Amino acid sequence: MAVHKLCSEAKNHNRSLHGNNQAVYNVLRYGVPVKTEAGKVTETIRHVDWTAPDKNDFAIAVLELKNSRIGDGIRQSISNQQAEFNAWFFSTVQFIFAGNDSEDLRYGTIGTPEKYFLKWKGDEKDRRCRSNFSP
Repeated sequence: MAVHKLCSEAKNHNRSLHGNNQAVYNVLRYGVPVKTEAGKVTETIRHVDWTAPDKNDFAIAVLELKNSRIGDGIRQSISNQQAEFNAWFFSTVQFIFAGNDSEDLRYGTIGTPEKYFLKWKGDEKDRRCRSNFSP
């Protein structure tokens, strides 16, 4: 029942991509009320254990790597979110990343216009450490 609710929120054709993404987020964040037996109290089934994050298992379904400029990658991701392409795929996506060795990394969420993708700012100590070992 709880998994069915998650899937049906992700695949709802009567809402926008943003609406589906928001519904999936709500199910993941707040859980699904389920009645396990007649006469029993409804209990909330949670897909994510927010009180003990280390007890969760997460998987990345798809990573797409290309040899391109960041702007090209962002524009293609935005284009792929259109209904006539792969909008259904993005209903469970929370972050979109685009990057390469020379232009660093930029990120946004579904529906983010290209000009609002933000530059990833990692730990400065990590950057210094990496540069010390670069050839």
